[in-house]
Amino acid sequence: MLHIIDYLSTNFNTPSLEEPKLEEPKLEEPKLEPKLEEPKLEPKLEEQKIKEDTSYDNLPEGWRKVESRSRKGEFSYENIYTEERIPEIPKYEASRHINKSRDLEFYD
Repeated sequence: MLHIIDYLSTNFNTPSLEEPKLEEPKLEEPKLEPKLEEPKLEPKLEEQKIKEDTSYDNLPEGWRKVESRSRKGEFSYENIYTEERIPEIPKYEASRHINKSRDLEFYD
């Protein structure tokens, strides 16, 4: 019977009754480009400077550690209410009034 069907499909352009063979698609492996190392850029001078250290660890209430304006690479401690500065770590809470913080007594 199959011979007859093959004969007919060959000679009369009729489709074959055989199951078509499906080929699995070939997947191309991705081409990996070599990973380029990003250039290391030096930060701008302004970015290198530490403007303010916002850590309030172990500082009395009302004080923050900031970069010294006159001593490059060193820090001062600023009263957040009056903006008064001292060069050493404060021991007492900052006053909200100018010249009233206890830590200022040690400086003229």
